[in-house]
Amino acid sequence: MQEIWKTIELTDKIEISNYGNVRTASNQKLRYMFKWKGTNTEYWNTQFAKDKKVYTLKVHRLVAQAFIENPENKPQVNHIDGNGLNNRVDNLEWVTASENKKHAYAIGYQTATGSANSRAKLDEEKVFQICMFFHNSDYTPSQAVEKFNISMQQATKIRAKIAWTHVSEGFDFKPLKTTRRFNDQPQGVGSSDSKREAVNMTEDMI
Repeated sequence: MQEIWKTIELTDKIEISNYGNVRTASNQKLRYMFKWKGTNTEYWNTQFAKDKKVYTLKVHRLVAQAFIENPENKPQVNHIDGNGLNNRVDNLEWVTASENKKHAYAIGYQTATGSANSRAKLDEEKVFQICMFFHNSDYTPSQAVEKFNISMQQATKIRAKIAWTHVSEGFDFKPLKTTRRFNDQPQGVGSSDSKREAVNMTEDMI
């Protein structure tokens, strides 16, 4: 594959190649690139100044914008081999956020969540129904256990947004109400029996 250069979208003073190299258009000298640590891997970035403002640009996005068509307007660029430093055009593709996550699971960068996890005992559809049950209501985990035949641990974690958060993030769960039982007050100071004893002792002293 022959190296081809194109100007980037933001300015005509910088060129990007299908090999993932960056250079200044006027003198064709390679520009400085630096590594940036992402969630799963490192990426090459470059910078340039315009109108007294410094811009930091992700090199893989520059390559994709210049050389890869994106008719579906997908928002993210994926490194097919999982190496964020390999910005050759044949290693890049436009993807959705969901496609990017699935690829990360496939190459072992992330642990699958939800039903993609082989240990999951629920699926997204059932968790969605549980979230609808909890949404803007006073229903408790124990009520969800009875209605959906799930464990208390599952219901509690969903209600607290600890598990299945990719499903529950758009729901509004009311804080659970706590009931204070005054009738369960232990015998002793402040109880009705102790008050009666104090009255009897006072009467004997008069």
